[in-house]
Amino acid sequence: MRSLSTFLFNFWLRGTTLTVGLVVLVVFLFVAREALPFIQNEAFPQIFTSTKWYPSEGQFGALGLAVGTLAVVFGGIVIAVPLAWLGAIALVFYTSARSAKVLRFIVEVASGTPSVIVGLFGLTILVPWVALRFPPGYGLLCASIVLSFLLIPSLMINTAEILSVDLKETLDVGASLRIPLHHIITRLIWPTKRVPLLKSVALATGRAVGETLAILMVAGNVIQVPGNAFESFRTVNATIALEIPYALGLHRSSLFFLGLLAFVLALALCLLAREEYAS
Repeated sequence: MRSLSTFLFNFWLRGTTLTVGLVVLVVFLFVAREALPFIQNEAFPQIFTSTKWYPSEGQFGALGLAVGTLAVVFGGIVIAVPLAWLGAIALVFYTSARSAKVLRFIVEVASGTPSVIVGLFGLTILVPWVALRFPPGYGLLCASIVLSFLLIPSLMINTAEILSVDLKETLDVGASLRIPLHHIITRLIWPTKRVPLLKSVALATGRAVGETLAILMVAGNVIQVPGNAFESFRTVNATIALEIPYALGLHRSSLFFLGLLAFVLALALCLLAREEYAS
């Protein structure tokens, strides 16, 4: 009976894993098939070299969209990673067990906050505040801050989990040698956790690449290469979301190609972080 239960469990586990893999493969093949007409069109090369995105006129320059996407992802990661790492260190090493349990619950709830709620906060609070100093307020800075709000909770929880592996043994060794806690963190624990921590950042970057609505609400929706942190821009994902309902023909195929690029980038980041979080 036990062997049958084990067999059924393994069958279910492998079947579920295979199903998920097939779904991802089917989605990739579908997007690639829809993007193929644009790839075969003579307008294809300009998508990497031009900033003029006027599909109705046969111009498909997506350089501004690509730069805006990469810029906001970079900005969000630069803001989120230090704050998440510092928060995780405080949670693991400088907070009592009872307080840590409460704080961890709060952070976990925050990690599940819908992106539209964070976008509304950025639209109604952050953008007007920035506009008082750097009008019109919409732009790369606000979008990066909003994106970091979405990344910090999950990145903080992941970092805390990584730092907690074999923590008791390391702290006991450090205490027996009378090593100060900050030295234990910076010289014993942090160097050994560097690889899994960087992999967790890669996963967070993958999520940042896929974020759409919250960034769209505060970016300003102007197709251009942002010259500074206060200029409006538009991302690849936002363009797909805004234009796919009415896009036809080559325009529709070009949007699928943009989706294919985002898919490949997210997949590359996931592959970068595919190994287990082991020191």
